[in-house]
Amino acid sequence: MARKKKLINQVPAKIAKQTIKYYLNDPTTPDLTETVTFTPSTLFNVVGYTAPNENFTTTGGLASNVNGVLNFAMNNFYNSYSPNKIANWSKVKTLSVYPSAGQMANAYYDRTNLKFFWFMGSGKKIFTALSAEIVTHELGHAVLDYNRPDFWSVGSMEIWAFHEAFGDVFAFLASLHHDTMINFMLSETKGDLFQSSIVSKLAEQFGNGLGMNGYLRNVDNDLIYVDPATLPDNNNDPSKLSKEPHDFSRVMSGALYRIFAEIYTAKGKNVASLKMARDFVRDSLFKCIKLVPSTPKFYAAFAKVFVDIGKTINPELATIAQNVFISKNMMVSSAKMNMHENKNKLKINEEKEFNFTMMRYEHQARVDDLLEITNDKYKNLKIRLPVDDLVDDAMGFAGMMSSDMDDSIKCGQEAAKYILKNDLIDKTWKVADDGLLKRIMVRCDGFKDNCLIPGQPEYGKCWKYRISGCGCGGPYGCPEIEKKVEAPVKNYCSPNYVIKCAETRVSACSR
Repeated sequence: MARKKKLINQVPAKIAKQTIKYYLNDPTTPDLTETVTFTPSTLFNVVGYTAPNENFTTTGGLASNVNGVLNFAMNNFYNSYSPNKIANWSKVKTLSVYPSAGQMANAYYDRTNLKFFWFMGSGKKIFTALSAEIVTHELGHAVLDYNRPDFWSVGSMEIWAFHEAFGDVFAFLASLHHDTMINFMLSETKGDLFQSSIVSKLAEQFGNGLGMNGYLRNVDNDLIYVDPATLPDNNNDPSKLSKEPHDFSRVMSGALYRIFAEIYTAKGKNVASLKMARDFVRDSLFKCIKLVPSTPKFYAAFAKVFVDIGKTINPELATIAQNVFISKNMMVSSAKMNMHENKNKLKINEEKEFNFTMMRYEHQARVDDLLEITNDKYKNLKIRLPVDDLVDDAMGFAGMMSSDMDDSIKCGQEAAKYILKNDLIDKTWKVADDGLLKRIMVRCDGFKDNCLIPGQPEYGKCWKYRISGCGCGGPYGCPEIEKKVEAPVKNYCSPNYVIKCAETRVSACSR
């Protein structure tokens, strides 16, 4: 009889920790680098990464830099302080990360991937993967999507803008978890955080490459909330607002930065007060995103929940936050009540956290009930409406913030109009089999048409503004020119482009 082999318990090999050097900002400040030591996890699969590599001009160096930024932001920032830790993402266990996804002034998150592109700007290649702020901004989309997947396809211009604002705030808060960045910021501003700085100005190299005054966006701004429905779809003046989500996001990110700066100023204007301000904004934000209801007046709802959550952390600092929101026209004296019963709204779930009960609902509307539709292919479309409710349990009905159905319908109407007018279907939105509009990705364009950038395939060929996926988008596209629109231009794109520009653009001026 054959002797049975003795079974030996197999002990998994211990995964070795890795130490990676990466840019704290981007190549415009090459001396600002840091290292992070981490144990590889299943959260990210960075294409091209094999080992730490400090040669950032190589494929391996790009992958190494991205890997370092992502792991610091997740391990040393978000998962260290959020009550809602992330072990897997909204739709996948592991995000695939592409550090050099192609030639385009862009980066995006699409629920399964993070993609970072490169473009020619100021006579050289600019890699979005080398900007810590761009990388953490895109990661912020994934973090928010994990916490609030219901935000992904809802028909709300304000929630779309909040997705962008969260990415920007996530980026500036993550940078402030490096003492090197804190010291640099205080030295640069001489302790006056109402002055723009390396922390408030986002994506400096990217902005320089596009000729945008040295940055892509600045969270240190004085923009005031107005109803986005009253704004133009886009504009060419960065000092003014449009309803374009990246552009309108500056109201929210500006408010949260102002809260940070006001607390720092009020509490001593030193490193300790800066960290107090940072921690208050961070902790209130991470708790708030789970509870703020998806309502038509989302910015006002967010401001109220942020302040109420802040009171459980530090009532004095919450008062500072409230005053900032009031100055930004984001606080309402009382929440608008939904005085008529809506039996059509389907309750999905109810969540209780702290002193709040958040009730999530699903309600869809036909687009041809919201808008006059002349194109038959759009007549069966549906869009999700923001219809959630929130109750402050300590105040009961008096503390209820409820979605008014009339406002919810107007909100969905504005969102559907924007999608159709800007031709976003099959680009950043798709139509599901049941006719429901679903988002494909959130894109972070350069907000400037590549026809204005030397070295780009479209240089000198001005195009009619539309968000087409080839580096065109945002409020700073080519100016409108009174000329007859020509037929679509075929076979025009560089082979490096992954999106077929010729199918999504038409010429609007002479070539």
